Amino acid sequence: MSEKKLNISMKDAAIKLASVIILIFPGMFQFFIGIRFFTMIETGESVLLSYIMIFLGGVFLIIISIMEIAYEHINIKLKPINYTIMCLVELIIWYFIPPNQTSAELFVQIGNTFGMFGIFILFAALKPNFGPTANKKIYQAVAGIFAFVLACIFLGLGIYVNSILDIADFAGRGTYPGDFYYAFIETIPDNAGVITYQQIRYSGTLMILTSVCILIVVMLRNRITLKMSSIIFLILIGWSVYDVIMFGTNWDKLDKLFLNTPSHAPDYYTTLMLRDPGVIATGLVLIILYIVCLLMLLYASMAVKPIIEWRRKRDSSIAAAEVFFREGKLQSAIKYLERAAELSSRIDEEDKAVELLVRIKQIRDKAIKMKKAEAAEKARKAYEKQQQAAKEEASKGRREKQISKSKVKAPGPPPSEPPSEPSSEPPTESSEKPSS
Repeated sequence: MSEKKLNISMKDAAIKLASVIILIFPGMFQFFIGIRFFTMIETGESVLLSYIMIFLGGVFLIIISIMEIAYEHINIKLKPINYTIMCLVELIIWYFIPPNQTSAELFVQIGNTFGMFGIFILFAALKPNFGPTANKKIYQAVAGIFAFVLACIFLGLGIYVNSILDIADFAGRGTYPGDFYYAFIETIPDNAGVITYQQIRYSGTLMILTSVCILIVVMLRNRITLKMSSIIFLILIGWSVYDVIMFGTNWDKLDKLFLNTPSHAPDYYTTLMLRDPGVIATGLVLIILYIVCLLMLLYASMAVKPIIEWRRKRDSSIAAAEVFFREGKLQSAIKYLERAAELSSRIDEEDKAVELLVRIKQIRDKAIKMKKAEAAEKARKAYEKQQQAAKEEASKGRREKQISKSKVKAPGPPPSEPPSEPSSEPPTESSEKPSS
């Protein structure tokens, strides 16, 4: 019971910690960045709507985070799972709200990235536990499907960067009428513009290769074991980070080349200044979601080892129980079968656990019968021994009595008689004549 209470308190503490992180970083960051819209109302700047959206997003996160922190003290309850989903959706969408290449974009991305760590804590605290076998199946399946979808999106992003992205659309106001590449990129000295342009395209090629590798790993995750898949997936996430960084670095480099080339400098602020095409923000969101998939895959891979170990211990316990049963040591057999039944329940093999419990009951009933038979046999032997002892005692008493009687009745030696004196009377006639 105490362990259950400890688990509940740890879960509540994790939820509140995540709520504080989301309140401070994305919530406060968005609130204080977005509040600038009050100063933009009079000037009517084009980014006014973006700052209003940032402000509203910050207010929304602050309100629901306070509701979650004060969950036990308010009447309006917000379930943690609903809170997690709302925060995750807000953080992902608000990555794309701030104006490009502004301090607002940088701070919102930093705050939302820290907020994602809060989301990870919420997922860890609220993770449903279906049992080891079910955890392995469900989590690896969800991670596989989710990673597959993300890899397809990353593949599309790579194709866009490699083949579709038109830099002219994001230079200045994107209204240059001529051939932007030949007019501004090829004319940069020392071929620096062409090399940087090729590096931007090459980063898209790397995104395609990364996404294809992720798709292969996801499809083969059960064949190459979940642990190995997790390791490879982690490496591929690092590769995808490199792809996005490579794009961002070369995009900024091309922007600086436009600014520092003497022939292009007069047109920089009106025609050449590059805006973010959304590739970096999209890649960052996909990488964060990749990490969520990796965590689920790791959790599923860690759920595999106990199942194999528990099944091995269960089988060895059943074998030991059979040995003890054949030797007549029923209590030891019951002890090992109980352990086997517990291990079967842990690996979600309830049918096997029920079968073992039935077997335990049969052996326990037999043990009780044997104990009763042994007790009855022992009582019978004690009774027979008691009767035998009584008979021996009675026989001994009779023998002693007979001996005592025989000692009393046995004749002694005849008493000595005095010698007879000669008679004075003469013998009669009859005594002298023999009888006829």
